[in-house]
Amino acid sequence: MNNIKKFLIIQCANVGDAVCGTPAIKLLRDTCPFAQIDVLVTCDASAQVIKNNPDINHIIYSESVRKPKVFAENYTDIIVFMATQKESEIAEKMGRAYWRGSEPNPVHLRDVGINLIHSLFPENKLPASDHNFLYPQPEDFISIEEKLKKAGATFDKNEILIACHVGCSKASKRALKFWKRNIASFRTWPFENFYELTKVFKKENPAIKWVMTGTLGEQKIIKKYFKTRENLIDLTAQTSVLELAALMKFCRVFLSGDSGPMHVASTTSVPMVSLFSSTHPSVTGPRPMRDNIILLIGQHSISDISVEEVKKAIVSCLRR
Repeated sequence: MNNIKKFLIIQCANVGDAVCGTPAIKLLRDTCPFAQIDVLVTCDASAQVIKNNPDINHIIYSESVRKPKVFAENYTDIIVFMATQKESEIAEKMGRAYWRGSEPNPVHLRDVGINLIHSLFPENKLPASDHNFLYPQPEDFISIEEKLKKAGATFDKNEILIACHVGCSKASKRALKFWKRNIASFRTWPFENFYELTKVFKKENPAIKWVMTGTLGEQKIIKKYFKTRENLIDLTAQTSVLELAALMKFCRVFLSGDSGPMHVASTTSVPMVSLFSSTHPSVTGPRPMRDNIILLIGQHSISDISVEEVKKAIVSCLRR
């Protein structure tokens, strides 16, 4: 029994990176079926990504670890898939060598962890899953349905729900200041364009309602632009990661830029319209690519993607 491997994975706090790490966790479990696999998380969102995951033994919050060096003695191996500054600092405090993934370029984020596991077990290169994994439970679907109803969804047979996440982590933290400074061209489509998109669809198809997701930062932006909300369902700052995954069951399309929620949506079968520019889908795009995912890439910035292009992509998804 003393030869049983005990792995500690230090999970990235970023939701998108954490979701992209789930195939590597499954590969580790497939490679070492009897090992203990624990995951250290630094926030609730990161914990939600791996909640109910059958390949994990324990989820541990970093704040509960008072003596990192003593804590590390419980494990044979410490692994950091995405070696961002925060996660690397946590690993360094444990005072021992640890395994770390390489920078994602030019490979996709999901391949960083997979390549690391293959390098640790070169004699047993099992195939990795093409899918990312989330495990919403029945209570998540019940909860999100209740929230939709409370926010204005009727579930009438003619009603069309399109889920949207128009922000990103920087937008959510800086809220209106972010958009005023026109920094939005990095990963976020200008909100003026999105507002124009909703007006175009309101004239052509009033049955469409836009389900807005995000944090309090995005909520402030929505309140600024939408004075009337008859075609808007505001769920900003109201969903957990698993509820967000459950939301896709009720929506006909999911629209977003390169964001954590995009990766959450990719774990479902919902048709997607994903907008890119400075980040490229070959590195950070949804996985696996499906026939009902449309990628739009701005030539110089995400602002180059026109309202008409996004409209056509959404209409195409609705017709599938």
